[in-house]
Amino acid sequence: MKTVRLLIRRLLLLTGICVLCSPSFPQVQDHSQGQAQSKPIVIQFFYNVDPQPITQLLMVVGNQVRDGNRDIYILMSSNGGDPGLAFTAYNYLRSLPAHITTINLGNIDSAATILFCAGQERFAVTGTRFLIHGVMFNYASPGMNVQPNAEQLEANLSLVRSLNEEMILALSQNSAKKPEELRKLIQGQVILDSEEALSWKLIQGTKTLKNLVPADAQMIGLNVTGGATKEPPLNAWESPSLPIVSTTPPLATSAIPQ
Repeated sequence: MKTVRLLIRRLLLLTGICVLCSPSFPQVQDHSQGQAQSKPIVIQFFYNVDPQPITQLLMVVGNQVRDGNRDIYILMSSNGGDPGLAFTAYNYLRSLPAHITTINLGNIDSAATILFCAGQERFAVTGTRFLIHGVMFNYASPGMNVQPNAEQLEANLSLVRSLNEEMILALSQNSAKKPEELRKLIQGQVILDSEEALSWKLIQGTKTLKNLVPADAQMIGLNVTGGATKEPPLNAWESPSLPIVSTTPPLATSAIPQ
């Protein structure tokens, strides 16, 4: 059953995070005593919110924090995905002893808005967008005749409501919108450009490609089939070559993967 599969996926992700994370992180380095200075880390997240890329992201960020690098930038563009995974990642990233900045480079849609809220500071490149809507449960599958009974419908409705509340919690804690206002808004869908996101206080400001991140930052690109790949420090950010996922996804895409 779909509900059971979703719960199993979330349990597996949580189990993986527990294995990857050590019980405690080292104390913040004391630069006055001559120890190596923390360097800014830039991580690219241009994926849907699915188990493999989310696990990779949390592993890479956790490893960097354990290595003493506490200034983390996550460059994002995502069509969304599993809101339960996004909320798990949101809570994990917010629990770390690090300063995380999230930056919208293209589009932050659906469940990806929860992940975006993990940044203590949040920015968007001018011209980018946010798509916010409630969780949708898609029963239709190619070649399948899905006929849920009353108990299954009630269980799935309870799940959808719970996932909606997780989204509302993350958004209300990181914007000027109150929970009751968000509950009404997500009954439909809201598309925000960067200026509208600023008026919501969902972001603290807009950025251009020339002032995205520190010039001496270490770039880390995720490899969802293996480990993270490191790139040289960013000495010239004026002309980045970054893979951006489609900025025009179907607006009715389900927030819960099949």
